[in-house]
Amino acid sequence: QFAINSYPVGVASSNTNMGGVSGSGTYNHNSTATLTATAYYGYHFIQWQDGNTENPRSVVVTDSTQYTAQFGYNSYLVTANSSNVTLGSATGGGSYNYLSQVALMAVPTPHYHFTMWNDSIEDNPRTITVTRDTLFTAHFAIDRHTVEVASTDATMGSTNGTDTVDYNTAVWISAIANYGYHFTQWQDGNTQNPRRVVVLQDTVFTASFAPNQYTATCNVNDNTRGAVANTGGSFNYLTQLTFTALPTTDYHFLRWSNGSTANPVTFTLTQDTVLTAILVGLTAQVNDSVMGTVAHTKPTNLTEVVTATPNYGYHFVQWGDGATDNPRTVTLTGDTTVTAIFAVNNYFLTVNSNDSTLGSVQGGGEYNYLSQVTITATAVQHSHFVQWNDGNTTNPRLLTLTSDTAFTAIFEQDQQYQIIVNANDTTRGRVEGSGTYYIGETVTITATANEHYYFAQWSDGNTSNPRVITVTDNATYTAVFDPVMYTLIVEANDYSMGQVVGGGSYAYGSEVIIEARAFGGYRFIGWSDGVQEKQRTVTVTSNASYLALFEPNVGIEEVDSHPLVYVSGKEVVASGAAGHTIMVYDVAGRCIGNVGRAADRQTFTVPVAGVYIVRIEGYNPQKCLVR
Repeated sequence: QFAINSYPVGVASSNTNMGGVSGSGTYNHNSTATLTATAYYGYHFIQWQDGNTENPRSVVVTDSTQYTAQFGYNSYLVTANSSNVTLGSATGGGSYNYLSQVALMAVPTPHYHFTMWNDSIEDNPRTITVTRDTLFTAHFAIDRHTVEVASTDATMGSTNGTDTVDYNTAVWISAIANYGYHFTQWQDGNTQNPRRVVVLQDTVFTASFAPNQYTATCNVNDNTRGAVANTGGSFNYLTQLTFTALPTTDYHFLRWSNGSTANPVTFTLTQDTVLTAILVGLTAQVNDSVMGTVAHTKPTNLTEVVTATPNYGYHFVQWGDGATDNPRTVTLTGDTTVTAIFAVNNYFLTVNSNDSTLGSVQGGGEYNYLSQVTITATAVQHSHFVQWNDGNTTNPRLLTLTSDTAFTAIFEQDQQYQIIVNANDTTRGRVEGSGTYYIGETVTITATANEHYYFAQWSDGNTSNPRVITVTDNATYTAVFDPVMYTLIVEANDYSMGQVVGGGSYAYGSEVIIEARAFGGYRFIGWSDGVQEKQRTVTVTSNASYLALFEPNVGIEEVDSHPLVYVSGKEVVASGAAGHTIMVYDVAGRCIGNVGRAADRQTFTVPVAGVYIVRIEGYNPQKCLVR
């Protein structure tokens, strides 16, 4: 058996601080090994010891071998410059190996100075260690100088403008006078304030001050109220002055315009001052001059006594500020107006009824003085108001209230009267409405007629029914009933044969005699209702018609057997014509009915009222009237 030979391959670094290697190991004959050189930061791979520069590098293993990676330093650029070449420059820039120590220097031009590098380091000069390409910029600033300002007297004023500023910078300085003083000049005689100066070096400026003069004027708020003892003038700041106010007798000194209440007043002048003496007075008034008056007196300065006096019917309520003292002492704190508040008195108006069952009274209550009040007495039904307790009969009654007052309404019950309602004949009708009633009451009386009668009128001629009357006294009303009038028609079947009497208009129940009277050659044969008496008495109960039947005289036998023709309502009746032919005609000759063999009592209904001719075989024609 055979085996492949294997060989060790070694890989090393020429400087382990600069870089590392990989790929060492034992490899089979003719196998490939990969070698890698890895440079650390700040270094770089140069070549293998055999001059080969491949990295990574592949080698075919044929024997034991050693490979060494060679490394070198990186070079970095250090740039040193100025942020503004006018202000200065920088030295030390160039190309340097990694970790080299390099000195940098910032060089300012005159009136300028170095402040810092761009990385905020303020060292100058400074030493740096090169680790990469680096830019270092030197920053410069202009030189600065101090300007100081001062006052010759701090009680008179102060100054403003002390500062540290850039070379050749213009600054403003100012002198600030304290109240009551003013600036005069700087120590170099310059009077400008504020003042502009150009700073080239450290400098001190001193301001001088002097006191002001002020005008003091004294007066009063109203020359009609008083005066002052002196009127003032021009004085130095802090001068002590005294003023006195002189009010007239009607006014009071209250205070000065500066708040002081001293009189005379002494004060220190600190400004132009107008000192005004505030002189005040009291105005006393009323809310309504109709209600009352007010008066006031002046016992001491700033004190007034006011008194409110109400007129009759009114009373004092309070002062306008709510105080209720009267008289009242008022301490003035300014022009003061006091108003006496008066109010109208309230009075009670009492209204009663002498008898609450007869009536009531309205209008009572509490009212203001001089109020116009209406009182009203209202009687209940069937009662009436008579008068008030003072004899006045006005109702409603208007009153003007000036004090507590009471009134009683006198009521009385209404008079009652007897109303009698009757009928002239109780068989004819009945009445309603009788009774006892109060005066003024309305009563309905009614008359109701019985059948066949009618109400005609009342006994006083009035025809209203029902009738409404107003009760004023005892009274009797009689209903007059009359019978209904009916028409009684009495006629003849032929006025050439005879006449009739008794027809007309008659009251219900009347007894009326009707009579049939035959002319010569004719005879009465009976009435249409079958009654045979020539003269008969009928009782009127409704409208009625009676027809007297006449015929020519013939033999006695014929008379006995002559048929009877009469009218019954709307029917023509032939009686006693049995077996005969009967024909009925109207006045125009038209046949309105016929029968060949009549019955003993044969009827014909006619279409309308009128005169009809009845022909019975073997007898004379007969005329009849149908109504």
